Amino acid sequence: MLEGNPALSAAQQRIGAVIETLNAGKTEAGARQFVDTVAFRPGAWEQLTPTMRETFIFNAPTWVDEMKEPAAFSLDLTSSRYAADRC
Repeated sequence: MLEGNPALSAAQQRIGAVIETLNAGKTEAGARQFVDTVAFRPGAWEQLTPTMRETFIFNAPTWVDEMKEPAAFSLDLTSSRYAADRC
């Protein structure tokens, strides 16, 4: 259903750019890029508290590992409680 969706393609491009930044060892820059282009909106990083910024920076390597998982962009609705509700 989502495959071939332009919105998904755009999101994957933004995610790919963040991963490139993080893989280049630029953890703070990658965390900022993630906040401003994937998670929220441009300028959101500046509105975060220092504690929230530190959290994004700390978790950045884990997020990169999660994006390497084959199912990172998959959503199986057949096994969810929502599938049961639809029947």
